[in-house]
Amino acid sequence: MDQYAQNWEKAERIRRLLDAVESKFAKVGTEEEKQILNDWVKWAREKVDFLDPLDKKDDNILGKGLWLFDIIKQKD
Repeated sequence: MDQYAQNWEKAERIRRLLDAVESKFAKVGTEEEKQILNDWVKWAREKVDFLDPLDKKDDNILGKGLWLFDIIKQKD
């Protein structure tokens, strides 16, 4: 269970970082640079969703995610 808590905390920290990146860089750069940043943030959020055990998310690169509900289901 500790690994799930650590993954959730890590996902939350990364989401806060991505929020800050979006906020900070939305005011600078060219439209092309903003689009590159937006594409990267979207990609990063998909990877963070994979990491979060509260989101059921599989990833074409990372594989099957660790969903907390699967562990709860196994306890029955």
